Amino acid sequence: MAISRNVASIIVLEVFWAFGVTFVSFDIISAFIYSMEGGAWLVALASTVSCLLLYAPQILVPYFQQRVTHPVGGSALGQAFIVAGYTLMAITLATTHSRPILLTMVVTVVGMHALGNAFAYPFYQQLRLRLFPSRTRSASYSTVLFFSQIAGTVGAALSIPLLNAGGGPTQRNYFWCFVVASVLGAIASLCFAFMRDPAPTPEPAVSVRPLSDFLAESVKIFRGDGNLRAFVVSEWMNWLSSMGSTFITFYAVGLFGEFIAAECNFVRVLGAILAVPIAHLVVSRISARAAIITFYLCSIALYLVLLLPPARWMILFATFLVGCAVVFRVNYMFHYVTGICPHDNKSTYYAICNTAVSPITVIGPLLGGLFVNILGGYRPVFAVAIAPLLVGLFLAWKVLKDPIAPSEEISVVPRVALKRMTN
Repeated sequence: MAISRNVASIIVLEVFWAFGVTFVSFDIISAFIYSMEGGAWLVALASTVSCLLLYAPQILVPYFQQRVTHPVGGSALGQAFIVAGYTLMAITLATTHSRPILLTMVVTVVGMHALGNAFAYPFYQQLRLRLFPSRTRSASYSTVLFFSQIAGTVGAALSIPLLNAGGGPTQRNYFWCFVVASVLGAIASLCFAFMRDPAPTPEPAVSVRPLSDFLAESVKIFRGDGNLRAFVVSEWMNWLSSMGSTFITFYAVGLFGEFIAAECNFVRVLGAILAVPIAHLVVSRISARAAIITFYLCSIALYLVLLLPPARWMILFATFLVGCAVVFRVNYMFHYVTGICPHDNKSTYYAICNTAVSPITVIGPLLGGLFVNILGGYRPVFAVAIAPLLVGLFLAWKVLKDPIAPSEEISVVPRVALKRMTN
């Protein structure tokens, strides 16, 4: 009964969260920066701040778990910090028209969102592992993801009239977007109060291990696990390609005006919801590594579309493929990292994977901004972004190994299969 209650709470949480977040997605943020006459460099800065603050601090989470041992509490704290950022941005939009202040604040809020996620993410992944039995984990995860994507699609559809109401987009329209995100985010956060951890939660440590012990342990794990290293390198290639993806909406807004940002937001979420059942089939019937390969194929395809002569349908179709790629990545980050981790507590592996890519998450957008100036446009940057994706595809196809299917117990974690899918 506790499991049913928890899964229902997680579905409601993710539905409200996905519904609200689509009103302040990076598509909307990019359009807002454009409306405030911010340049591509500011979009790159916002993306860099988001990625760096999301991934770099996660190596510290295992240290904090000595005190915050309950995954529900850790998830709730991080999410509450995100909602505080949305509320702060809404208040700023309501009280000032100063462009420098608004642009500074939007980058700050992007950073708060990233920091909140950085703290909550490992706790939330651990919470999912406790709630979803290993044999049905893919189906349970995909079910929750499907409901959340439906909510996100509805939210993205509603963001179009909200952003364009009254001859918008204007500052008032953006204000209401952040109000909606704040209210729905707060409702989603309340769902944590109804969750009950079905597994025994360890008491906080009596003697706290120093941070240096955790860092040394992470380095030891990284050095000793060749498959983990190969996975991280493939993730480096993915994030290096963000030199192009960071600017897709900004490129579209420059061609077709701010109105297209909400449309991009909608088709991206639509692509995500349609990809959910496909991603589930790929993970459950083939392997999590196959989802990595599919992610790279989708990413390469979207850049090839962007190389075509500019047209509205082209931008929207490329954004649709972004949504598909995101779902495949969300799936493989959960299932693949879970599979290769030889421990009951997966937080350390998630922290290593995310922290190890943080330098590249900074380099990708900054390289993109630099190349836009050097190459004189966005389409050449989209072409360059294909190169690291080809390297990542090769690594996923030829180097990474498949985890063996998990057994019934969460505590029994699969080892890495000796044979690859391609053998």
